[in-house]
Amino acid sequence: MKLFASAVVLAASLVGGSAYAATYQGDKCGNKYFALTQDGVQLDATLCQPGNSTGANSPLDEKHGGDWINLSELGKTGSKDGFTLSTVTGEWSYDNVMNYLTLGISIKQGNGFAFYLLDMTKALSGVFYTGNNATLKSGDHGLSHANMWSDGDIGTGPAPIPLPAAGFLLLGGLGVLGLVRRRKSV
Repeated sequence: MKLFASAVVLAASLVGGSAYAATYQGDKCGNKYFALTQDGVQLDATLCQPGNSTGANSPLDEKHGGDWINLSELGKTGSKDGFTLSTVTGEWSYDNVMNYLTLGISIKQGNGFAFYLLDMTKALSGVFYTGNNATLKSGDHGLSHANMWSDGDIGTGPAPIPLPAAGFLLLGGLGVLGLVRRRKSV
């Protein structure tokens, strides 16, 4: 029985990964503390303030004097428009199919929210933390909602990769082989 319990503890630690072993110093915004990592590195909050909304009433929103476009809003757990979030694991990710050049995430809990500008040279994934104390750790993933933001600038994306001439030669050769085989079987 002890062996089974040890195996369960080991499996749980492997599933949790090293991202959950660390503690983070949070930024106090309103009555909660916030931290967000991207690609394993803790980010500094660009904006941290009391407030009841990170959505359509946010000071980030263009309608309220901000320069940001709200791309997607998620509640506790889910996926929408490429933005995925889990309050169970604290993980977030964004699939940047539109190739936005500048992105940010705001997370809200209690009477406050924090906004983090993302580094576009790193993976668009990480872990978020919210809690009542300045030191945040595994399991501190309470959330009202989170938003993915863009300034609206879109890149041209990578250039299409042309099919080399050798590809056409290969297809032609396979076609000839198919004709020869068909002719032999008739």
